[in-house]
Amino acid sequence: MVFRVIPLGGKPLQVCPAPKDEDPVQLKVASSTQPRELQEAMLVSWYKRCQGKHGDVSLAPMNSDNIAKAVKSTGFALREMRQRQRSQGLRPFLLVPRITTVTQKDGKPGTVTFLDLELQPPRGSKPGPE
Repeated sequence: MVFRVIPLGGKPLQVCPAPKDEDPVQLKVASSTQPRELQEAMLVSWYKRCQGKHGDVSLAPMNSDNIAKAVKSTGFALREMRQRQRSQGLRPFLLVPRITTVTQKDGKPGTVTFLDLELQPPRGSKPGPE
């Protein structure tokens, strides 16, 4: 059996390397944040990151309800990105949770959850170091 690769046209996907000298972007998710507004902010920040104008992008939800809102907004953003992908040629992202312990104002330790936007690996790639 012989396989033949046939290009489907359109722009190739960009690699989107994270710029080393740019500051990271942190989008705060509060109870007053609307999911569609957060979706647009994520898309704009991701596009700028892929163009080298922003550093890494992360979401900073304030509590468990806001974490759910951030995940829902991410779904909206990925759906919108998939619809625009043919014309823009950008690689989609993954949402990776990062949990850290910080000292609160009263001196007690507290847990903070960040949601980092990471470049999604291409289909068929193998996990692990290359």
